[in-house]
Amino acid sequence: MGKRIKAFLTMGFASVIQVLINVLRTKLIAVILGPFGISITSYLNNFIATITSFTNLGINNGIIKEISKDKDNKEYIKKVEATSYAVTTVLSIIAVLIIAFMSKNIAERILKDTSYYSYIIISSIAIPFLTLNLINISVINGFSGIKELGKANVISSIVSLIVSTLLTLFFKTKGAVYSIPVTAFITCIVYFFYGSKCFKSNGTITHINIKDIQISVMKPLIRYGIVVIFTSVLTNYSMLFIRTIIINNLGIEANGIFQSVWAMTNQYMMLILSALTIYYMPTLCSKGTKDEMSKEMNDTLNLVLKLIVPVLILVLNTRWILIRVLYSAEFVAASIIVPIFLIADFFKTIAWCLGMPLYTIPKLKMQIIAEIIYDGVMILFTAFFINKVGLFSIGIGYFVSQLLLSITYYFYMKKTIDFELIKKNLKLIITSVIALALTLASSYFISKGTEILISVGILILWIKINIDKSEVTMAIEFVKNKINKKLN
Repeated sequence: MGKRIKAFLTMGFASVIQVLINVLRTKLIAVILGPFGISITSYLNNFIATITSFTNLGINNGIIKEISKDKDNKEYIKKVEATSYAVTTVLSIIAVLIIAFMSKNIAERILKDTSYYSYIIISSIAIPFLTLNLINISVINGFSGIKELGKANVISSIVSLIVSTLLTLFFKTKGAVYSIPVTAFITCIVYFFYGSKCFKSNGTITHINIKDIQISVMKPLIRYGIVVIFTSVLTNYSMLFIRTIIINNLGIEANGIFQSVWAMTNQYMMLILSALTIYYMPTLCSKGTKDEMSKEMNDTLNLVLKLIVPVLILVLNTRWILIRVLYSAEFVAASIIVPIFLIADFFKTIAWCLGMPLYTIPKLKMQIIAEIIYDGVMILFTAFFINKVGLFSIGIGYFVSQLLLSITYYFYMKKTIDFELIKKNLKLIITSVIALALTLASSYFISKGTEILISVGILILWIKINIDKSEVTMAIEFVKNKINKKLN
């Protein structure tokens, strides 16, 4: 548990800064553009992410695996990096040219207006930089460069905030679209710099020659990539499809309301999960036995749930304020649908912990099945219930999909590596579900002041039942040591 806490606290500060910066950027854009502008930019970002899934070839996990399994094989690592850059760069450029040629058709299909074709072309310029940056991040993860990744996150977020805010302020919606490729370029440069630092610290020469490019190196990477391409494309396409359903049935501004909820939940999930991913995945890759992997899963699940549940309770009680603070009064309708997404995020956390080994073993068929469950359930609930319960239908679909994934992953890992939930985790899950259910009920049926007092009591009782004093002491000592080290 000590290594996980240290990894989380090391990345945690950087993640907090990154989240706060993202929140500020979202707030500024929301105030300047309103739901309409948020809807357009989120749709474009979703479209670009879908294309990037192809151009990246899904090799991120393969790169992490190949680097982390043998960091001393410097020549091979150079070949992995050089070949990955070369192949994905060519694919990215081809993709941009195709999009530019078909821009009017794409604008008509996804934005229902050919006059937006220039937005499609401008935003597509981000594709090469986003594609390369996924490789940069994978390199840093492969070397377990926690400090480097934290610094890259903070610096790129600050610069992106400044650039996107200025462009949006001066050019409105067009400026927000311009900021997509500009911030992608800046981010790519920052992460490349810190990826190079990881190479140097490992004693690997960062200068890459053409002779380092060897297509044969792509074989183990593509082994992971084929399924990642499929799952990434399916995820991004399904989200595009859901946004289309929202716009067709509820209007384009409703997509902006949905985006506000989706972005908010992703921010606090990123705060915890991204801070631990850099530890969790490489560590799973290094585990040689089923028992070691099962123990790692249980220990990580225990920590992640202890971190996420207090956050969920806090957001449940302050969602009305958060929506106004993060966005504006125009987005207040989002507060009504937030709770179902929060409950779904609890099960998403469990699914994340239990499903991550599928990407390191790897179990390709199960990854595909899991993605079909997730996307299929989300689309079905949205399509069949959006005219009955509005945006709440997406939240229900999200909740059902994450619950099903948690159950599916548990039984699959039980069959594959004899995984069992330890008693401590079973108690943690049960008490967390009860605490969240009581908090949710109080937020709907009890007056605001009393609701907060009840939730505080629930949280204190939950902490008393589930969190050991030794874990708190360890975290405090780690922070103290970090502060003293900085001061000295």
